[in-house]
Amino acid sequence: MPNNYAKMVGEQLRKVRLQKGLSLQEVEAKSKKRFKASIVGAYERGERNVSVPRLYEMAGFYEAPVDFFLVEKDKKSREAWSPRGQIQINLVALQTLSKREKAPLMEYLELIRFQRGDFNEKVISIREEDLRAIACLYHTTPASLSDKWSEIGLIAA
Repeated sequence: MPNNYAKMVGEQLRKVRLQKGLSLQEVEAKSKKRFKASIVGAYERGERNVSVPRLYEMAGFYEAPVDFFLVEKDKKSREAWSPRGQIQINLVALQTLSKREKAPLMEYLELIRFQRGDFNEKVISIREEDLRAIACLYHTTPASLSDKWSEIGLIAA
């Protein structure tokens, strides 16, 4: 495996760890020392190759799909899904809604998260097209949905 590939996998590992808001020491502590900070850091810098079984373990720990870490040679396809939307949904506030209210939105957002490789647990950005699609799920207009979300604090500042 070329060292360049290990570095690209490491960049993905670092990206998810940072989206989770974790330091290397916090990863070590939360994993009960299953993932040592020094080893995870070496993976992230591409100084050490991560084995496939270990990568599966880390993906499980980060609650991310393992294929997100398996970088394509052409990174442009992954970059096209980077979160640059116009509306940021507060995922913490989303949890306060009733199960019935949040179910359609959660399902839609999970698809977006998987496609983009966005594992931030606090916010997710959506585009206008996403808002239109979600409004259809709720049988309303994008403007009405956006207003309602603003009122209940679902749109992040």
